Amino acid sequence: MVDHLVPLRRLGERAAEDTSGVLRAFVRAAESTQASSGHHNRNYVLPLTDEVARHLRREPGTPVTVRIRRQDALPVVIRTWQDEAAILDALQGVLPHAPACLVKTPDYSIHSYVEGVPLSTICGNGKPVDTLLMKALAGLLVQMTQVRLPALPELPKSWPANHSDSQAFLKTLVHLADEEIRKPNWAEFGGLFKALGVSEDALLRLAERVPAMTRRPYSLLHADLHRTT
Repeated sequence: MVDHLVPLRRLGERAAEDTSGVLRAFVRAAESTQASSGHHNRNYVLPLTDEVARHLRREPGTPVTVRIRRQDALPVVIRTWQDEAAILDALQGVLPHAPACLVKTPDYSIHSYVEGVPLSTICGNGKPVDTLLMKALAGLLVQMTQVRLPALPELPKSWPANHSDSQAFLKTLVHLADEEIRKPNWAEFGGLFKALGVSEDALLRLAERVPAMTRRPYSLLHADLHRTT
């Protein structure tokens, strides 16, 4: 027996590899269950096994959400930050029902499960949203303004230094839309846009024409709320 001679660093690596293997097996098991697919991710809800629960220091049987990024998803949104886990960390304590990221890897993540139903299951397309639900959504947006800048990841260098400059904010969004959405999709959809009379530099010309705007303070905002969220 020579295990006591293995350097501590090697032991740490071995433990990390063991944990990684357990988590990968758990994710593979999740993929055999029914997925709830969004545009960007495939989501699986399942209970923690004893082994995974021990690694995550959670109770066995606790439901979690396994999120796997869809590699075939078209880039159709502007992402201020790429690290979803960091955003969820910033929400803790402000939005008590926000999930926590328990595991983050380049291929998948595991989040605590928050029970609920999509708005679309109780109020489908074409049906006016109930007043109480609208108030609840508005309340969520108000709560998000309480997340302070120091708690969030550092803003990209391209963002305006003045955090109340509405004109610069809109110009930044337009340029990001051109870089992150128009350019990656142009090879496939550029012909269609040209046929509709939308030129390749339409967004850049829009940025040049953004007028002066009322100054408003920046705050965190979920910009993709919809009935299936």
